[in-house]
Parts: sequence; structure tokens; C-alpha cells
Amino acid sequence: MSDKDKNKFDESLNLMLQRQMPNSIELERNVLGTIIRKNEYYGNVEDILSEDAFYAVPNKMIYRCVRHLLEEGKVADVNAVIATAKENRKTSVLTEFDIIECAAYNSPNTFLQDVDTIVDYGKRREAWKTFMLAANSVLTLTEDANDIINATKDKIDELSNISNINDGIVDAKEGIERIKKQVKENLDGVNNATIKTGFMFTDEKGGLRLGSILVIGAFTSYGKSSLAMNMAINVAKSGIPVVYYSMEMGTIELWSRVLSKTAGVNANKMMNFPLKIEERRSVDIACEKFANLPLYIDEKSTTKFSKMMRSVRMLVKKRGVKMFFVDYLQIFVQNGVKEKEESALSSMVRECKNLCRELGIVGVILSQLRRNGEEKHPSIEMLRGSGQIEESADSVMLIDRPEARPDWKVDKFLGKFSEVDIKGKAVLNVVKGRNTGLGAYLVGFDQEYTTFYELDGDTNKENTDMPTHDDNGVPSMINESDLPF
Repeated sequence: MSDKDKNKFDESLNLMLQRQMPNSIELERNVLGTIIRKNEYYGNVEDILSEDAFYAVPNKMIYRCVRHLLEEGKVADVNAVIATAKENRKTSVLTEFDIIECAAYNSPNTFLQDVDTIVDYGKRREAWKTFMLAANSVLTLTEDANDIINATKDKIDELSNISNINDGIVDAKEGIERIKKQVKENLDGVNNATIKTGFMFTDEKGGLRLGSILVIGAFTSYGKSSLAMNMAINVAKSGIPVVYYSMEMGTIELWSRVLSKTAGVNANKMMNFPLKIEERRSVDIACEKFANLPLYIDEKSTTKFSKMMRSVRMLVKKRGVKMFFVDYLQIFVQNGVKEKEESALSSMVRECKNLCRELGIVGVILSQLRRNGEEKHPSIEMLRGSGQIEESADSVMLIDRPEARPDWKVDKFLGKFSEVDIKGKAVLNVVKGRNTGLGAYLVGFDQEYTTFYELDGDTNKENTDMPTHDDNGVPSMINESDLPF
């Protein structure tokens, strides 16, 4: 570097040092205050927000406390943040007044815009530091020039790759590449875009697609929880991590149901009565069989819907969860006002749907049905909050098991199973099926062990208009040489 260039550099450096780094303390407080007041907002920005986005040291510490609480599935209100700050001995740089003052800020209407701005300011500060370190290093002749250039380039690439709130736009080329990749994976017998549940009503159409929501509706005590747990176990057996949220049953009750069929011991007997030696041995064997399944039950995140949603995010991040079950939706709404209840239910389903699309996971939501007059068989109109829930869900499946209500004196199913006796049977009626179509499926139900299972034979087989395929899975009326990829 010539003396002239060095002098010019020094002048520029002095000018930069005299200027204040890009920041906005007010916007930082707006973001933190909004998250403290409405914890669910954090989920929309957790992938792009970091301590580097905050310029003021107290704000960095507040964000660290808030993030710690939320990632642990806890509520991050003012008192919790203060307690966390004290536990982590941050009081030397962070006071209770700082936290209380920050929590007074609240700007939900401009939240995403504020986050975008402080993240941008953080990038600029980090870029400035990177260039200054590089400038200092190149003047130190003992350091290798290529190492300096490569290290600087890596840092700039890292800053460039920080996600932006408006990311998610896919151009035509990328969209076509994704389709080609999916077609090839299907040809190879690999499909990482769907999850198989072990039941024909989803699996014969390829499974539940990542990013989708399945709503299972049934009258009270018709087996919603049993079917959901059967599905969860099947998915976990395939090695896919699953989390189950039960608002009514605890871990012991849920696992006793899971183990009962394999152990040959009734769940109620397992929980409440002394078992014989042979029964204890059978239970032990069943326990060993299921002990390593990637199935998680969250007992602490079922008091509030927002808390459950944070728990899903945390488990996706920490445990690789790909599927979650909510048993059941109405328990989050207890105000008793029909209009408000239906609005809240539809809003929760939409939030679940958005979460699934964002994280690339599958959600299964259980919902109670309300009876219309004397109707004994379920229909989609009986979903509580039916219009909005139906609109937001990708698939809706209703359980028809009139055997559960002997006082109804119903001994036949509707439709194509009208000649089938209801004893030990159930019909899973898919009344909405995006990408899968509609259909009714007859399954068995073991009441003693509360287990749904597929029946042998061709009861559920139907004629289709799909083309026949050759050994490679290619439709026979298409020449493989004509395929574009």
C-alpha cells in the first residue's frame, strides 16, 4: 500500500470511527417488549433473530433470557425474565428496571418490520467489524494474505446467508427441480416428503405430506385418542420422531394403552391392579420392545395453545420431530360462547397449518363432533367450528363406530359398508382429502385393548382409473424414452 493510499485509508477509518454504528434502541425494545407480551411472536422470527441484532448490552441480555425461557418451553413474561436474569447472574449489566421498561414497549403491528430493521443493522455492524479486522490483518505482514482473504470471504458469506423475513420465494427453475427430484425419489422407492401412518386411509395414497394437517373428528369416547396413538406408534416404529400432546390423559395412561395389546394385559388392569407373574413378565417384554421408540409426550405444554406451539418448535429443533398430535383441540377453548369458540378453533388450526408448512412437519389434530338432532353417524358439518376447520385442514377423517353407543341401537354402517355388522368394526371416513381424495375404510377395533387395526382381505379395495404401471413404476401407456428426465 502506497503512502497516499494509506493516508486515504486512515482518513476513511477515522471518519468511520467518528460515526455511530447503525442501531435503534427503540426498535430493539419494541421487538423485545412485543415478544415478552406475546410469546407466540417469537416463533415467526427465531430463525433470523440473534444477539447480534441488538446493539444495547441490556437488550442483548434480555433477549438471551427470553430465548432461554422459550426454548425450554416456558412462559417468558416479565417476572420470568427477571428471575432468569438473576439466576444467570446478569444483574451486573441488567437491572429489573431495564426489563420492566423494555416490557412496556409493544408494537405488534410493526413487529416483523422492526425485526427486519434491527437484523439489517446487526448485519451492517458485523460487516464493519469483519472489514476492520481484515484491514488490520492485511497490514500485519506475518499473516498469510490468502488466509486473510478466505477468512473474510467466509464471514461475509455467513452474513449473506442469514435468513430474511421475506425469504421463501421459489422461482420456476427451483420448483421444476424439486418436482424432478420427487419423481426420481418415487421411482427409487424413497419418498421423504410424506409420512406413512400404518393405516390404509393415508398410506394407499402415499402418506401424509410434510406441511399438511389431518383433522380426526369423532363423537366423545369413539376412539380418537386410540387411533391417534396407534398412528403415533406406527410412525415412531419407522424411526420418525413424534410428539404427542394429551390434554386429558397423562403419560402412564397413554403408555399403558400402547403396551396393553403387545403385553396382552388390559390397560386398566395394568394401572390399577396387582398383576400375576406371567402378566408382569409380558409387560416387561412389551416395555423393552417400545423403550427406544422416538415418541415424546409433553405433559407441561398443554395448558395454553401458544405454549404447545413453542414446544413443537423446540422439539423439531432439538429432537428432529417430524409429526405432532394434539389430543384434543376443543379443550383449549372453554368460554362457552359458540361464535367465539368456533373462531378460536379455526384460528388454532390455521396456526398449526402455518407451523407445519414453515417447519416441514405433519400435524394431526383431534376434534370432537357435536350431534345434529338424532343423527347417529358423523358428518363434516358436526365439526365444532366446521367451516373454518375444514377450510384450513388438508384432510379431515371422521370415525364412525356406533358400537360405542349401544343405546343408539344402530347395527349397520352407511354406504358401501351397509351390510357390515358394527361389532368390533369402525369406518374411517375421509370427507376431505387434499392430494389423496375421499373414501371410506373399514377397520377393526379391539375394545379390550383400545386398538384400531387393518382387516385382512380386500374389503377396502376399489377400482380406480389410474393407469397400470410396469416394474419400474412407470405408466404402461407412456414410453420411458419420452420422459423429460
